[in-house]
Amino acid sequence: MSVGTYDYVGKALKELGVEEIFYKVKQKPGKPLFFGRKKNKIVFALPGNPAAALSCFYLYVYPALEKLRGIKILV
Repeated sequence: MSVGTYDYVGKALKELGVEEIFYKVKQKPGKPLFFGRKKNKIVFALPGNPAAALSCFYLYVYPALEKLRGIKILV
């Protein structure tokens, strides 16, 4: 995911009917993070910057996966 005229991920998700839950978070690195859902599926689109993608994965995606697995996470 990126920000600007060359970001096609957001357009593609919209065309696929993914409902946006939130887009962009106030954190650095990691602003262009997208979270949405389509029916009973969740969708994450991580930033293009490798450091931002890794930090967003550990802050948002990993806890979501663990919750889906039924594992309690201590924050």
